[in-house]
Formats: sequence, structure tokens, C-alpha cells
Amino acid sequence: GGHGPGPEPEAQNRPGGWFPGMADRIRRLEQHLHVNIRGCGWEPLYVSSRDGYSLGTLIDKARGRAPVVLLVRDGEGHVFGAFLQQGLQASKFHYGSSRNLVFSLHPVFRVLEGRETSNRLFTLTNDKGIALGGLINGEMYGAALSIDSDFGGR
Repeated sequence: GGHGPGPEPEAQNRPGGWFPGMADRIRRLEQHLHVNIRGCGWEPLYVSSRDGYSLGTLIDKARGRAPVVLLVRDGEGHVFGAFLQQGLQASKFHYGSSRNLVFSLHPVFRVLEGRETSNRLFTLTNDKGIALGGLINGEMYGAALSIDSDFGGR
């Protein structure tokens, strides 16, 4: 039998093909990034459908690369992520800067920017997963985005 109309199979693996209008949302997101980074091409370092569901592989592929944009699409089609100025690295301690941010692209566009007052406790990456966030009310660390090491049980 023939194939009906639809996106080419690889289109769903390209971030721009994850939902209609995603390219526009990425352009909006870029306006929140440092001026030296805006308009730079994004190169996929890790794609779970290609590279497997492994936090170790994700960190290995991102090693030495900075800055990094982490894009995630969950099972319900929500697209969200983080901009990490220093990249992604395995660490026993929190790291990061006020230039880091977390965001949602779909279904709602929202950007949570780092602040100078949130110090450098933005990212924690260890064998349990990735936690991204900052201080809450200047006192307690809370994750705005967390990803388990098994990527949600896959």
C-alpha cells in the first residue's frame, strides 16, 4: 500500500518538527539569550531516538560543549528545556550562572531567567539525574526542571 500525506519520518526527530510554530517559539526564546549567542545555529548533540535513553551518553556527548540548549519533549507532547551557559557536566556539586534559564515552548511559551541574586546554584547533574532551578525566596533550593537518569522510566 501507499503512504498517506504526513511529515517525513525524520521530521519528528528534528526539534523544528515537534509542533507547528516551534521555529517561531525558538526565535522568541533566543531573545532571552545573551546577544552574542542569538542567531547561532543549534547542532543536535544527543537525540534519544538515535542515541538511546542514557544520561551518561547525554553527558558524554555534551562534554566540553558550551553553551548547551537542552530540549525535552515528554510523552504528552510538551516541549521544555534549559539554556546552560557552562554546558552540561557530571558534578557532585551545583554549578551554573545567572545567565542560565529554564523554559517551556509548548503548549505554553514561558521563560524563567536566572537572576544575579540566585547565585551559582543552578544545575546539578549526577547519577540520579539532572536538576535545574535556583533559590526560592532567596532561601531554599528548588528544581524548576528535573530529569531522572532513566528519562522517566523508558
